Amino acid sequence: MNVQAKQISLLLQKINQGLPTEVRKRYEELNDKLHEETITPEEHQVLLQLIDRLELADAERLRHLIELAGIRNVTVDALMSQLDIRRPAYV
Repeated sequence: MNVQAKQISLLLQKINQGLPTEVRKRYEELNDKLHEETITPEEHQVLLQLIDRLELADAERLRHLIELAGIRNVTVDALMSQLDIRRPAYV
């Protein structure tokens, strides 16, 4: 495997690496409580921390998408379409 193929493989792994299921589940639970107006102040702080974590993960994923799009000489939107990647539901 050549260097570029290895780089592409690594980028694809990073792009497809999501947050752990329990983190996403906790985010959804707390977000539901926020919308239902039943969230406690402590839970709200946890939700804010999870939002920060999601945003950082999304930013990192976008960085990898941009890098891979550059290697493939396509736009990020075209790359996402090629890879059948959709924007997160919470955006």
